[in-house]
This record gives sequence, structure tokens and C-alpha cells, in this order.
Amino acid sequence: EVGRRYSTAAALADDFRRYLEHEPLEAGPPSAAYRVKKFVLRNRIPVTAATILIIGLGVGLAVSLDMYFQAESERNLRELESNRRVAARESLLDSIESLAPGAGVAVRVDSLLESASADGADTFEGDAHGELEFRSSISETFFQLGLFDKAENEVQLALQLGGNLLSPGDLRLVELGIRLSSVKYAQGDGGAALTIAEELVSTTAAAVGEHQLSTAIARGYLGSRLVYIAGDLVRAEELMRTAREVLIDLEGELSLRVLRVESDLGGCLVRLGRE
Repeated sequence: EVGRRYSTAAALADDFRRYLEHEPLEAGPPSAAYRVKKFVLRNRIPVTAATILIIGLGVGLAVSLDMYFQAESERNLRELESNRRVAARESLLDSIESLAPGAGVAVRVDSLLESASADGADTFEGDAHGELEFRSSISETFFQLGLFDKAENEVQLALQLGGNLLSPGDLRLVELGIRLSSVKYAQGDGGAALTIAEELVSTTAAAVGEHQLSTAIARGYLGSRLVYIAGDLVRAEELMRTAREVLIDLEGELSLRVLRVESDLGGCLVRLGRE
């Protein structure tokens, strides 16, 4: 084509130089893509650096957004847990109001707690996790007050909820199982207390494994029950030593759980006549 021919040899040589230096040729009207390609070839290092920077900024933005949404999710979870605690307190306060003493009528704590318990299902309607936390807390309160029958009822309700909401071997289920065993022991039914503790160890170990916090806690508790209920000191020592080793490995020597197991183990060793 005439438009693409060189008028002189110098023009040809100049265009050849442009080709070697990755500059746009003058032989014809270059396209935009052609000019971009030549620009990139002529400025490889700056273009590469700019590309890496843009990619880095994009990745950084994506990571930042992911962290933001994760933080929002965690914040919402904390707010939900806080709302559950508030609901539990409000339920208790409502019960206090409903039992406000009239002429010469005294409000008893057990009546207050019974009223709160009766309102629990309505208060936490649609929030099974909140009701689980509520039942667990109120069962401990009943137990500390020596109201063991009421404590047992609340623990059983909590275990029913936990069985539907939590995975087998969950620490909260273990703690509820220990509380139920403790209630039975306090009621004078040592056999039932020991049976519950035995089943708790076997089911927890089967669910989560041996070297786990839940299993160690259940095993340490069973060891203490064997000391005071069955008098099986040899097996009790073995269980508590195993529990102690796992707890130290998982939580450290100064863990309260470790100190509790060591205290029970010390009592066992005293009964065995050795330190």
C-alpha cells in the first residue's frame, strides 16, 4: 500500500530502529492495541511493578473485606450472647416483681426461682441456646441452695436442650452430666451418681477421643467419685493421674482444673497411705 511505503532509505532505517526499541512504527497508522503492546515492551519493569502493585492492592482489599465481615459476624454473635444474658436477668426480675410481698407475705428465694423457671420456656421462645444457658445457670443456683430435686429437674431440661443443640462430647454437656451426678450424690443415691459418671467418661471418650479436655474432665470427676462412693482407690488414682497429665498438657500446671484434680488425687493417696 502506498500509505505504508517509505519515501527514503533514512525513513526505513528510522522505522527499523523504532522496531528494535519497541516503539510504534511510522509505516502505517498503528492500532491502539499495537501502541499499548509496544509501550509495555518498552517499559517492562515499570509496567510489571505497577501490575504487581495493583494485584497486591486487590488482594489486600479482598482480605480486608473478609476480615471485616468476619469481625461483624463475631460482633453479632457476642451481641446475641449478651442479649440472652439480659433476657435471663429480665426473666428473673419479672419474677421478683410478680412475687412482690403484700401484707405480711415474705418472698422466698426458691419461689422466686421456681417462677423464673416456669417462665423460662416463654422467655426464650425461639432461642433454644438462650434457654440452655438459663437452665444450666438456674440448676446450679438450686444446687447451691440445697434444693436438689429442683436442681435435678433443671439439669434434665438443660440436658434435653443440649442433646439437640450440641455435639456429643461438648464440654457443656460434660459439665451438665457432672452436675447431674453431683445432684444424685447429694440426694444420697451414690449408685446413680457413679453410673452417670461412668457413662459420661465412656460416651465422651467415644465422641471426641482420649486426649481431649472434655474426656479429661469427665475422667477426673469419675476418679473422685470412685474415692468417695466405691472406695476403689487404685482405679481412682489411675483415672485422676491420666486426667491430670492431659489437663497439664492442654491448660498448664496452674490451671484450676489441674489443681482440682490434684486435690482429689491427694485425698486418694492419703487414703492409700502414701503421698
